[in-house]
Amino acid sequence: MSFKHGIQNIQLPGAGGTIAVNNSCVIAIIGVSPVGPTQALTLCNNSDDDEQFGADTPNNSIAKTIRIIRDTVKGASTNASDGSCPIVVVNVYSAGTHKVALAATNVTPNVTTGIATLAQTIIGDLGTTVLITKHSDSTGVNVAAGGAYVFGTDYTLDAYGNFVDVTGTYKGVALDFAGYKLSTSAVTGANIIGGTSGSTKTGLALLDRVAGTYGFLPKIILAPLYNTLTGVAAAMEIAAGSFGGDYLSDAASGTSFSSALALRGSGIWNTAAPQTRPVWPWLQGYDSWVNDNVIFPFSAYLAGMYVANDNNTGYWNSVSNQNIPGVTGVEIEISTGFADSNSEATQLNAVGILTYMTGYGLGYNTWGNRNASFPTSNSVLTFDNVYRTDGMVSDAMTQAGLKYVDKGITPVLIDLIKTEGNNFLKSLIQQGALLPGSSIVYDKSDNVASDLAAGKIAFRRIYMVTTPAEDITFYSLLDISLFGNL
Repeated sequence: MSFKHGIQNIQLPGAGGTIAVNNSCVIAIIGVSPVGPTQALTLCNNSDDDEQFGADTPNNSIAKTIRIIRDTVKGASTNASDGSCPIVVVNVYSAGTHKVALAATNVTPNVTTGIATLAQTIIGDLGTTVLITKHSDSTGVNVAAGGAYVFGTDYTLDAYGNFVDVTGTYKGVALDFAGYKLSTSAVTGANIIGGTSGSTKTGLALLDRVAGTYGFLPKIILAPLYNTLTGVAAAMEIAAGSFGGDYLSDAASGTSFSSALALRGSGIWNTAAPQTRPVWPWLQGYDSWVNDNVIFPFSAYLAGMYVANDNNTGYWNSVSNQNIPGVTGVEIEISTGFADSNSEATQLNAVGILTYMTGYGLGYNTWGNRNASFPTSNSVLTFDNVYRTDGMVSDAMTQAGLKYVDKGITPVLIDLIKTEGNNFLKSLIQQGALLPGSSIVYDKSDNVASDLAAGKIAFRRIYMVTTPAEDITFYSLLDISLFGNL
């Protein structure tokens, strides 16, 4: 010990550290858009970011899904009025594979307004790849076809197929349009799943790089319109499990009630993985292209409901029995009496399928607390909010514990880890996420001398997440003795 005569200050390690929780509702979409970055991770935080993936035409699964999510968040959240939330997009579109020529398209612009609507949506650079010719003699009309009409000046054309003759030369004149449209039938399960070749990742495999790229994990993953392609469900389930997230899994359009139940025994839902959330049926909402209500996979709406739920009340609360804004109907109607133990909605919930509930003046609500591990398992982790909370707490404490790795195993280290962990759990208790008594414990029986000498130290996280009141019973007794109180 060196000699010192005077005053010395030494900063001791304190127990004031805090544990931060990552975003619980980062969404990841795997899909197809004819515009926007391809085979890359693209983070969209708001509607401005979304524009790079084009118009939400029927086959543009990415733009359509994002729009539904934003609208749902906007309508259901109390503190995210613009629908903002982080969405990681992986676009697997390939121009060489996923586009086909338009079917013969002949329209006549209105003689007064110059407006015409094609029966198909169009992809590509609309000013250069769409050829417009006169139907009568195939004379070129626009510059791309050898004519004089300039895109954006003499005429306009959008991805929905809306044509306007601004100059008016061709009002009432039959025109032919040649171009390309998206071929969803050409998209394969292998396209969605992707893979790894050397340092290159594609498709779903790209999600492995989200944490390293953005500093958070995708917690809600989905692939609307392509979920039922060969191999996709199994790959999505594995990915969600590795992130401690939820995979929202739709059945195919047209799946009946009985077929949905059967899928739990043989098909894409034949699983007991807690990270998988089977959702059925498809929901109906407004579509601007057809100016009418159309069906779309439930998963897109549910993803938005998760964000709204976490914003409003916290990830530890169930997403069930919450009104879904923008839904005008469903593809397949079922009986949903919430007091009827034999209703079709109850039968779906009984095998771990989330569905909808409706009634006079109720709109359409999410309905179902359990994930796909139910009814095979009777663990509390079958409740999706418990599974999600367990994952969030584990992630937070794992990250917070990194700073203690390789530090000396001393009483000070033990107290630091316990104190920091217990402070974190206490904050969750105060928010109503965990039950009182939840704690971090250092048990000497778990830490024998040989393990400590080998650099191994263990703590027990003893805690319980609040469970949803899924089954409420009122016992009624008509007691005539109460007349004695008159």
